[in-house]
Amino acid sequence: MQNTIHLLQEARIYKKISFGDTTRQRRPFDELDKRNQQAVVVIWERGLGKTTWVLQYLETQQDTFYFSADSPLVTDLYRLVHELVVTYGKRCIVIDEIHQWADWKKHLKALIDAFPQLHLIVLWSSSLDLYQWTAALARRTRHIYFSTVSFREYCKYLHGVELPVYTIDDLLAETPILAWYDRKFGWWFDIYMQKWAYPYMKDTTVDYFDVLRRNMQKTILDDIPTFLKMKTDTLSKLEKMFYFIAKTPPSDFTYTWLSQKIWLSKDVLESIMVYLHKIGVVNLLIRSNKLSDIMRKEFKVLLWNPNMYYAYGVHKDKGALRESFVIHSLRKIQQQQILPDYMTLPSYGDIAFKWQDKYYTFEIWWRSKWRKQIEGVANSFVVTDEMMPAPGRIPLWMFGLLE
Repeated sequence: MQNTIHLLQEARIYKKISFGDTTRQRRPFDELDKRNQQAVVVIWERGLGKTTWVLQYLETQQDTFYFSADSPLVTDLYRLVHELVVTYGKRCIVIDEIHQWADWKKHLKALIDAFPQLHLIVLWSSSLDLYQWTAALARRTRHIYFSTVSFREYCKYLHGVELPVYTIDDLLAETPILAWYDRKFGWWFDIYMQKWAYPYMKDTTVDYFDVLRRNMQKTILDDIPTFLKMKTDTLSKLEKMFYFIAKTPPSDFTYTWLSQKIWLSKDVLESIMVYLHKIGVVNLLIRSNKLSDIMRKEFKVLLWNPNMYYAYGVHKDKGALRESFVIHSLRKIQQQQILPDYMTLPSYGDIAFKWQDKYYTFEIWWRSKWRKQIEGVANSFVVTDEMMPAPGRIPLWMFGLLE
């Protein structure tokens, strides 16, 4: 066990991450501090900088240890942590990719019960595991949801411009922005929509779109089989699916059409789409949460964010890009929902959003679309390409200030 711990420590040292650079931390470190005898769980999709952020945090702490549960060196998760605490006196331990470990829930519960004073932080990229929590384990953990890079973050880290954080209430109140508006925002926003949702854009040695596509493929190969027990040939068909979703206008999309394109059963495809929605790969907007509406043509499918459309070389449908961005921005602040009833497909307009017991309707402007589509609809707004808000109109880029 001593040799295993030594090798795991070396693996951390050689990890290509600047541990000491805390000037560009994505979130405040105090979110990771121990509270109420709970383990901290950092969740969401791959490539968002979760590991970098936590390793930066460890540089501010003492008696820490980091390891990844998918390492072949880790043969007994509980015993390894026990040794680190009892023999080596570690007070803060980070376990990365914990969902890769068999019976992870049983091991995690045992560790929390055995070492209530241990500051335990676990990370994973498969949010599907969240839907298999037991009630006992849920009480023992505190979740931090790590989101894609917002337009506000992009302006701060790339251009040194500090924009305010907006709440939904600020956005719906059409809060004035004259005090900090810069006409360069329009140009910056166009660049952001193409390739800035993920922080690895800062690494000029990698092909951003290639990494993004590979992360989506990894989601299919690693996460989906765990829950749907799919065969290899089925998984290979799914890799083509994103291209067809990207190039198809949301209003024209049907499961029947896509199942014929990728030679996959319509019933299987419907099940997969719901899972992909849960783990943040696609956005599934439905008329309501009734089963009849989910199964009928009462839905709209878009890729998770606009960067994914560019990754597949399909970005001419500006309406799909805009809708994808707005839905993604709204979902980031309500990530705990499964098939959320706070955001649905309205009878008029593009998106119905429930906030504080009221429904707000958004019509995403593109070409001939204007307020006539939602004329007479209460609490309705047009989301426009304009740079300044006006009565009944919200600039698209301002959704990038939501956090």
